[in-house]
Amino acid sequence: RLVGVAPQAEVIPYRVSNTVVLARPRLRRNLAAAIQHAVDHDCKVISISLGWIRAGAALREAVAHAAQRGVLIIAATGQLGRRTPGLRVLARPAALPGAIAVASCDHMMRASSFSGRGRGVDVTAPGEHIWRANIKVSADDVETSYGTSYSTAQVAGIAALWLQKFEDHPAMKATEGNSMRLALFRHMLRYCELPPVGAIDKPELWGAGVMNATRFLGAEPIPLESIGSMPSVDAWADDVEELAALLSELDSEQGGSGVSSKATRAALSDVFAVDGTQVDTLLEDHVDELLVHMDANPQEAQGLRRLVEGHARAEAHARLAPSLTPELFKACL
Repeated sequence: RLVGVAPQAEVIPYRVSNTVVLARPRLRRNLAAAIQHAVDHDCKVISISLGWIRAGAALREAVAHAAQRGVLIIAATGQLGRRTPGLRVLARPAALPGAIAVASCDHMMRASSFSGRGRGVDVTAPGEHIWRANIKVSADDVETSYGTSYSTAQVAGIAALWLQKFEDHPAMKATEGNSMRLALFRHMLRYCELPPVGAIDKPELWGAGVMNATRFLGAEPIPLESIGSMPSVDAWADDVEELAALLSELDSEQGGSGVSSKATRAALSDVFAVDGTQVDTLLEDHVDELLVHMDANPQEAQGLRRLVEGHARAEAHARLAPSLTPELFKACL
């Protein structure tokens, strides 16, 4: 018999997709609508174990709205490192400022090689050899599995217990219905001194440490004045800005300085041989095809980043230009 982290919590399932990879815009809009519905029906914690490397306007707005209403979104960083170990990109919506991003480790608190990681990770939790129900065999059968989905569910369960335990605490009452609740939860992850991740690379790419229910629930919420002002939960303004953020994540191994929207727009103008004013229209039509191509060819994603930075410009342009063209994407539509 399996018992969850918060067995008395009421769970409301939302079916938004038949796959965890939300590469189709329609699926991301489904997720955005589910988030909106959950917020409007007084859900306190939303656990999301699906996503992709792009959010899009609807999902960005839904996550920001949830955070502004004091709803905690706990989201998986994804398994983008499964095909390309060490790839430092977080799935969306986990990468959005209105969500808590959860990475995976094993039972020895060693970072999982398949897990998404980066400076946007908030916390890590066990995601390897996790016992789960196997209803395909029988109602009583269990099996082991792996993935950041299990890490996320554990953190979401602990979040539910946290809200229940401290519901009458002054700090918790003050965060009812506003984004300070997200800020308080995120701050408490650092404050309670979680065990460190046995990282396979830089420890700062794995968040505050390995989630520990005893430590987290044993730490009384700190006064809100210790946190500061209301945090901004708004994400990127448009597709160019979101793509610039994605390219910035690719260089987190080097502690990169990030790339600007202006530089990204100029690079895309070069790659597609269009005027800079046409980049928005081109991305609106083809950004998902572009990202599918980048996801399947990480070396070209890195090449685009170098082009944006102005490093190895001629080499990167020569490699990217023949493959990343509007004609290619039109043929795929």
